[in-house]
Amino acid sequence: MKDSIRHRIGLRQVKKQLHQHTRYRKLTAFDEARTFLLAYARQQTEQEIKAIEQFAENMAKAGKKVLRLIYMGKLRKKDPRPADTESIFHLYSEDFSLIGLPQSAKARKLLNEPCDYLINLNQEGKTALLSFSAFSHAGMRIGWYSDRNMPYFDLLLGNKTNADFTQYIRDIDHYIRQLKK
Repeated sequence: MKDSIRHRIGLRQVKKQLHQHTRYRKLTAFDEARTFLLAYARQQTEQEIKAIEQFAENMAKAGKKVLRLIYMGKLRKKDPRPADTESIFHLYSEDFSLIGLPQSAKARKLLNEPCDYLINLNQEGKTALLSFSAFSHAGMRIGWYSDRNMPYFDLLLGNKTNADFTQYIRDIDHYIRQLKK
């Protein structure tokens, strides 16, 4: 997927539009932060999904409002579409343009949702999640460390030689709690 022509063109267009997009960063200390948006894809492994659920539970125990954005991709017609709740939102491939830019009213509404931290938990680098992260109005955008991810995030964590997902989540949890004003 990463090497497809559509993926490369999509990332190029996101970078181009990102330079035209004015964004105001507002770093909020962890103690003062209220809302966290966790973005990930449904295609992630069961172990990764369990780690994400545990992370969301830990944030909720800390008194934070945790929203989850699940990128569903393209579903077959016979597959049921899960319903959105107050804290879980599902976006599909039709919510994005052919090259991965957010285009539906639902995606735009989520982009404008005020949140203190957006944490992209997808290591694969899906174009839709990268573009959503890039145009988000979150105060701090956190993503997986990769040279190609630099334009989309404010903070990159992870180790490119050892891609252990549970360690990545532990690093996020550790470092965001260290953020002070």
